[in-house]
Amino acid sequence: MEEIKTNESGAVAGQVREPAGIGLLKKAVGIIWSPSEAVKAIAARPRVLFPILLIALSMLAFLLALYPYFQDFMQKAISASTAQKGQTMTAAQLATAVKFGTVVGLISAPIQSLVMWVIYSAVLFGLVKLFKGQGTFPQYLSITGYAYIIMVLQLIVTIITTLATGNFNLYVPVTSLGALLPPEIAKTFFGGIANGIELFGIWHYVVIGIGAMQVGKLDRTKACAVIGIIYAALLIYMGFAQLTGSKYM
Repeated sequence: MEEIKTNESGAVAGQVREPAGIGLLKKAVGIIWSPSEAVKAIAARPRVLFPILLIALSMLAFLLALYPYFQDFMQKAISASTAQKGQTMTAAQLATAVKFGTVVGLISAPIQSLVMWVIYSAVLFGLVKLFKGQGTFPQYLSITGYAYIIMVLQLIVTIITTLATGNFNLYVPVTSLGALLPPEIAKTFFGGIANGIELFGIWHYVVIGIGAMQVGKLDRTKACAVIGIIYAALLIYMGFAQLTGSKYM
């Protein structure tokens, strides 16, 4: 029988040893400071419970932290929608509608964020496979979930700037190009695209790109193509969403 050779660490020679397990906190911090190492650890032991709690609870906490501003945002949206339909509401009816809409928003926003996360991860997984990449769906689901930590930073910045300035817009991040546009352009298709060109969002996609390279074993060109396709589709979607939503704002 042929002798199996091992290296000093005990791993079978010629095989890549799985990265040693690191704690949840180190993975979370690593996404920010050392994404390459964090992605390796996350892919070695993919988990989804933390991403689920992170995405759902962070969005809920964000809206609760800015609850008065969120209520005011809902009131303006409902009033604009009612006027657009040629209808009128009494003050009592508007107050009831705002209260109901705010509660629905608090419930639906975390759920919508989770659904979008799963869809995004599925698209990423499909594109990686289309480019002959490797990896499993749970690995990409876990990586994109942990990468959401970067978007939590964006939510924190939005909370701070909103409380400091009193200006709040749920769909226009203060760290986006859209926040710099004049109102007449902000409500156009290009205004929606500008909302998607955002500092933390770009950072988020860079980390996902690192995941596509390391887990998918894609070269830089293919990884950039995968992320570029997803990002371009998102920008186009946001452009059309802005055209539709601006009618009610």
